Amino acid sequence: MRKLLRPPSPAMVVACVALFMAGTGAGVAVISALPAGSVGTAQLKANAVISSKVKNHSLKKIDFAAGQLPRGATGATGAIGATGATGATEGPQGRPT
Repeated sequence: MRKLLRPPSPAMVVACVALFMAGTGAGVAVISALPAGSVGTAQLKANAVISSKVKNHSLKKIDFAAGQLPRGATGATGAIGATGATGATEGPQGRPT
């Protein structure tokens, strides 16, 4: 009689174990959901989430919404640079421009 199934490769065994572990972890997280209102300011660590708990000068521009940060004063105008060389007076095919 001909053998229909061959044993799984080691890679397939590892992949199946990883898939099983990932699936059970997600299932546990769904089952043990936190009740509403169980996490608040008192449970947060220092320097996190709200203004009084954020370390001063630790945020960057990307952490804020557009238009949320005020613009600084405009700086002084810089010196005018040297004049560049004059360009060619003829076009690409020898015709005047």
